Amino acid sequence: MSKLCKSCGGPVKDYPGKKVVNPDFCPYCCNEQGVLKSYKDIVDLMIEYLELEHKEVKKEKRADTAREWIKENPAWKDKYLSSDVVIEDVRETSFKDIPAMNDKYDCKKCMYYQTGPSTIKSKKKWFLKMNKKYGSVGKILYLKGEPAGFSQFATKKEFKKLEELEKTSTKTDSWYISCLAIKKEFHGKGLGKMLLKEVIRSLEKQKVKKIHAFGLIKGDASNYSSGYWSMYEKLGFKRIGGDDKFTVGELIIKN
Repeated sequence: MSKLCKSCGGPVKDYPGKKVVNPDFCPYCCNEQGVLKSYKDIVDLMIEYLELEHKEVKKEKRADTAREWIKENPAWKDKYLSSDVVIEDVRETSFKDIPAMNDKYDCKKCMYYQTGPSTIKSKKKWFLKMNKKYGSVGKILYLKGEPAGFSQFATKKEFKKLEELEKTSTKTDSWYISCLAIKKEFHGKGLGKMLLKEVIRSLEKQKVKKIHAFGLIKGDASNYSSGYWSMYEKLGFKRIGGDDKFTVGELIIKN
């Protein structure tokens, strides 16, 4: 009996033109290097499978069926926050899913806090380097299989341009949530709070002691990368600075 894929639940075996490269996954669910594909890729793969092999499932139900199908599989089980929301790390295969918040802000290439040109190539290089150094430094929130939110975070020393905003800030051991944003059409659903909770939980696992972030006091959060201060405050951040538009906050984690 074939071992079952930890992503889709299908048999781990060779298929025509596709060989097993990772014993945990079928050759459809991982790339040629054996790395698990992104959540969106897997959902799209399962929708395609339903279209070919289960035509009895109505077209408008295929996406929901695909997400439910993989929900209990080991690769995704812990990433489901609800039947509609999945949050996974920014990885090499999921990097392409980082959403653009609007026409002005494309998170996939923004290097506002980092050194280097604002290009997709530079941003991906930064993520791969940080992931290797620290583990998770980014999250993507998927709503019904589609990228709807994004966050990035790291030690302050990795955000060199912070020095322009806050002198000596990169000489501390604090971590900084530089970005936490939800696409405007999905505001008001509590997704920002869900994403922030996952970021905090991830940093707790990494034994981080102190987290800094900033939040908008007034205005339209869709035009900024931080979200509203009230969200941070509700999750325990305390004000340590800011002005009449932004609040700088700190969360002390007691591990």
